[in-house]
Amino acid sequence: MGQQDQESTKRLLSNPVVSVGCRIRKISAITESTMSFFCRFTLFLNWVDPLTVGLPPGTYVGVPAVGEGSGVVERALHREETGDLSFSPLLRFFGATDPVFLSDTPLQPLCLDSSGSMQLIISGSATFDQEYALNLFPFDLQALRIIVRLQNSSDGCTLVRTPMSLDRTTSVVFDEYFSIPEFATLRPFIDFSYHGKTEYGSLASPKSEFQVVVPLKRAYGSYVNHVAVVTFMITTCTLTSFFVEPESLADRMSIVLTLFLTIVATKFLIMERLPRVAFNTFLDVYFAGCFGFFVLVIAESVLAVKLGASFDEVSTALISGAWVAFNCVCVAKVEGVLRKGDGEHISRAWIPPGMTQREAMVEGRRRGNPKGLWTFNC
Repeated sequence: MGQQDQESTKRLLSNPVVSVGCRIRKISAITESTMSFFCRFTLFLNWVDPLTVGLPPGTYVGVPAVGEGSGVVERALHREETGDLSFSPLLRFFGATDPVFLSDTPLQPLCLDSSGSMQLIISGSATFDQEYALNLFPFDLQALRIIVRLQNSSDGCTLVRTPMSLDRTTSVVFDEYFSIPEFATLRPFIDFSYHGKTEYGSLASPKSEFQVVVPLKRAYGSYVNHVAVVTFMITTCTLTSFFVEPESLADRMSIVLTLFLTIVATKFLIMERLPRVAFNTFLDVYFAGCFGFFVLVIAESVLAVKLGASFDEVSTALISGAWVAFNCVCVAKVEGVLRKGDGEHISRAWIPPGMTQREAMVEGRRRGNPKGLWTFNC
């Protein structure tokens, strides 16, 4: 077997199964205006490399996985000078602003025993930029993502999840109990994917990628009580104008326009609490429906003066029915969204250390989720 074949065999053997785990140490409050979040984390990568069999435990091999000295040129020089062909991950964090890697040890693979067991531990912090799915605001379910890609030219490795402790099956754990304002924290997990890109006219080797995902569910109670319910009550009061005779158009308009100005003022007051996005959220659609209802009532009142009492009676019933139907559709939509979100909640929820299931559910309710599902573990 030639020298080239031996090197190809070694490289093939050095593409191992890599188990991935993560410990989340801190997540700061989300800033919706900049669509970013701050996270402090520790990544754990473990694998078995046949090329490191026989190395004494505690030996660092390869080049750093991130930071200074982790480039392709440095990696090539290291292999040329040392002949070290062992697997050494090269990691890239996507969407991270000025990542800082905090480690008391070199950011290199560490040999755990003479059988070839390797480990890479990376502790760092960064601000991650991402887009939030706010179409269903305030009933939205978000997912904070730390995206890491193995940038090796041809890694060919398989990624699996690492159970971080004996009492959990999740590959991600929190360092301590914490909460994010306005959101309920679900149990995090790791997702895997592979990417192949065309570079300089040729198809590049697929890159392994994993995402540390922290699902969050917004505590919507405040928006329902102080926005949706108030808007519904003001708009419903418009129906009282139909008790005024059609001939008294000025009296009808006085009631309708007063309520219309009230709901406009209400929307201006709550705009500071709403996300500034370039598309309509669920709450925007509901406001638009309420304004449309005001337009219908004004148009009906004007036509009733010309078409008489019989038209007024029929149109009053139709408009009232349309308002009831619109709200029923909105409630059904919200119920469907919440049912789907609760399914995600239950399947990925977690119990903080030191708490029983009942204590965790009570704590979840106390922190804003009326169902306490954010700490329910099935």
